[in-house]
Amino acid sequence: MPREVLDAARESLAGEDAALEDLIGELQEKQGTLERAFEDLAREKTAVAELRERFERKDAELDAQKENILERADRSAAKVLSEAQEEARELLKGLTPELLAAAQKALQERQDAVRRTKEAIAARTERRTERHSAPARGETVQVGSVVRLLESKVRGVVESLEGGKALVVAGGMRIEVPLKRLQLATEAPEEKDVFEDRSPGRRKTDPVQSPLSRGGISVSAASAAVPSSIMVRGMTVDEALPVVERYLDQAFRHGYPSVVVIHGQGEGILRREVQALCKRLPYVLEFRLGGPGEGGLGVTVVTFRK
Repeated sequence: MPREVLDAARESLAGEDAALEDLIGELQEKQGTLERAFEDLAREKTAVAELRERFERKDAELDAQKENILERADRSAAKVLSEAQEEARELLKGLTPELLAAAQKALQERQDAVRRTKEAIAARTERRTERHSAPARGETVQVGSVVRLLESKVRGVVESLEGGKALVVAGGMRIEVPLKRLQLATEAPEEKDVFEDRSPGRRKTDPVQSPLSRGGISVSAASAAVPSSIMVRGMTVDEALPVVERYLDQAFRHGYPSVVVIHGQGEGILRREVQALCKRLPYVLEFRLGGPGEGGLGVTVVTFRK
């Protein structure tokens, strides 16, 4: 082949190699630019995510503080209303017949206002319950889950699930609770605000949490063991009386000669209502305040008929 042709081919290939090298260099430079842009974008995305997390956490903290303030206010208001109603009933007992009718009418008007206020408090409490319920938080309650009843310290274990409700075993009681009133608990059920068996010669039984009597919650005995005392301290009159009556009925059927109702001292409102309940129950023989070493004014000892 002529030398001229070979030289021309070599020059053409050299030019193409140079152009290819220039193209590769340009592509490498663009790749570096893109990589730096991706790195900047990733850093900005991380910073935005951190800011969003901080904002959401702060917003949740503020919401929790607000809810706690409102919940404390509602509880305080409900307590004041209950105490005011009790004081009004006590005052009526000392009125003459002439003043009694007028006073009862005025009291009824006030009670209507109190009822509306309590309904508003209950509605707010229900909304708080639904917001903090397990489904709302994306949690799944399953058979065997340790759960806590919202608005209380009762913890137990889920025995079964059916129709939007759970059967929760808390100590010696089975409690049927709507799922929206349950929250997964991180700790096992503990012995606190519970029934205990303190009868002489008996082994201390498992704790039985004080049951709730509202919000679609129902309670039944989980075993033949019935404790010899019940604690309702801290409950309102409306919450405590159904619990005490159910417990006294179970204790009487169980064969106890006497049991102890722990209601606390306070202003004596719950104590008077518990004792008034005892007067109405046909199987109660007598009742008295606790003696030295028994709890004094904070307990009522109930003796059953044989």
